[in-house]
Amino acid sequence: NERHYGALQGLVKEDVEKGLYGHDPDLVQQWRRSWHTVPPLLDDDDPRRLDEIKAYANFCGGPERVPKGESLQQVAEFRILPFLQERLCPVLQQAATSRQQSTQTATTGTINPSPLMTPGGTGLVVAHANSLRALIGVICNVQQDALALKKLEALRLQTGVPLVLRFRQDLNSHPEMVQFQPCDIDGIPFLQGSSSSSSSSSRGLVPELPVYPLSSIPMKSIQPNTPTTTFLSTSTPTSSIRDYNNTASFIRTVPF
Repeated sequence: NERHYGALQGLVKEDVEKGLYGHDPDLVQQWRRSWHTVPPLLDDDDPRRLDEIKAYANFCGGPERVPKGESLQQVAEFRILPFLQERLCPVLQQAATSRQQSTQTATTGTINPSPLMTPGGTGLVVAHANSLRALIGVICNVQQDALALKKLEALRLQTGVPLVLRFRQDLNSHPEMVQFQPCDIDGIPFLQGSSSSSSSSSRGLVPELPVYPLSSIPMKSIQPNTPTTTFLSTSTPTSSIRDYNNTASFIRTVPF
């Protein structure tokens, strides 16, 4: 679901940005773009709050757990990370295992059992733009990388433009401390030396946010026996996306 904008919930975005509701436009930008900043919370007696409690208390585990407003970091911690751990990664791992078993049956070679070398799976995720930004933030470990965080806060996901994010999951990590490693994609100019930042060097020539438009990626780069690849988009993907291996796709639905 979309991020909860607290007291801004239900207001017209353009009017809020212009200060027509009495909010400082600079603060509004922080509330919308920042990873850590929490928007003004709904009051307990706000009719919107009461309606949300009736609608979502059962889903959230009680009225007190229905959020009054969320920062992007809270979306990442309380909703995106559990989604990755409990839903997306198990599905991708299952797809990878099925393909690995098929490969073993069809060939006489052996498959490297290392978790970092195990071929990834293919998936599709449909979500709001802020949920996708939080998802990118978790996979790219932005809380440990100031430059990646700065880029994420400036990132705007366009409607109808599929994006690709490839990553590895450390299967040996503790279930409550799952580690992700973003990976770059063959054929992207960055791998040909277009950047020389120290941060990128420490990542093994992987930029801080290796998220690319699908149209910029050579189709031969999306092959079996590669890490999990993530397509990020803001509209329904074309049917050709189903033909790619090692892919998780994300689709934005409603912008704020």
